[in-house]
Amino acid sequence: MKRRQFITGAIAAIVGSLFKLNGKGIFSTFGQELSVDDTPQLQAALNRGGRVTLEAGRRYRVSAPVGARYALLIPSDTFLDLAGATVELAPNQRYCNLISSSWDQPSQNICIANGEIIGNGTLQPSAFDNSYGISPTLYFPNSNGLVLRDLRIRDAYMYAIYAKGNDGTLDTALVDGAIGGGIWLWGDRWKIDRVNVRNVTYLDPVNCTGNPFIVSLRDSILGDIRCENYGYGVKFQDGCENVTVNSILAIGGPNHDRSGDFLVKIQGMNDSRGQRINRGIRIRSLVARNGKRVGLYIYYSTDIAIASYLGENNDRLSQDDMTGADVLITDADHIHFNNLHIKEYNQYGLWLNDHVDQVSVDTVKIENPRSSNATPIVNRSSPGALVMGTNP
Repeated sequence: MKRRQFITGAIAAIVGSLFKLNGKGIFSTFGQELSVDDTPQLQAALNRGGRVTLEAGRRYRVSAPVGARYALLIPSDTFLDLAGATVELAPNQRYCNLISSSWDQPSQNICIANGEIIGNGTLQPSAFDNSYGISPTLYFPNSNGLVLRDLRIRDAYMYAIYAKGNDGTLDTALVDGAIGGGIWLWGDRWKIDRVNVRNVTYLDPVNCTGNPFIVSLRDSILGDIRCENYGYGVKFQDGCENVTVNSILAIGGPNHDRSGDFLVKIQGMNDSRGQRINRGIRIRSLVARNGKRVGLYIYYSTDIAIASYLGENNDRLSQDDMTGADVLITDADHIHFNNLHIKEYNQYGLWLNDHVDQVSVDTVKIENPRSSNATPIVNRSSPGALVMGTNP
């Protein structure tokens, strides 16, 4: 069975089980008359659960009720079929479009599909307020069996999608414009494919740094991930384990300007919060292009295998240290590249920093330096830390 057939089958099985769990099978259709605020009628239908289908082509405006920090709450065992409609948050609201539950109230078997969500992030408050916390456009803080598919999310606010739970599915999602972050996922046994995130800007130095795609996943399968023009990096963080990825395409752009952060990070945790090592990550193809500093950063990780890496036109801030390298590895071991290709680099191609052990490369090509002082490889670890194969 092909990978995409497997993922598509998994989605069908999850959606099918949703309706088996909910015997009501309610089918609601809205949109006969256009109202100023569609929140009450949408929420009433969602409260009944089952299948809620919107009117194709209709734009629904929602806003947070008095005292709430979200416009719509979607309960367990509910399939919201947008059916080509758009759900838009009213301007000047520091709230979520849709939320599933609070952290201490788990939800399950929620599906949202087939339409557009607009967060109006550029029209929301421009400064982060710790008293409110984050308020992503789609917020699922404790949701198992979540299915998100065939969605376009525009002008999101404090992350387009923020989800924590197990056995989730994200398939065919476009995030076009986001203030603070693109997609943040945490949990076990996720299936993810056809994700495209672009034009993400920085909002807050701690919570919303402009990352387009952040995951902390275990036993999960990722297909194709494409991210372009964002703040901080595409990130596998804080204890990712047993994760396979078909492809990552990471492209810098005008928004990639706050200290020129790294394009892609495989970054475990080793600080005051504890130690969580990334391990067992397999990536078939990784391309990092047009980054102002590092194309690929591997930190506090082990057993990482990348079949093909292409770094192109990175480290453009001309830093005369390890952050001016295309590939930076530190505090990591058992890292393997089948093919490592770096071109149009400024200062350094591959930099091995402290506490690095057993980095192996079958085929390497480091070419076209932009400076006569460029150094292809720097090894600050033990002499035997790097094992090289052929160099065309």
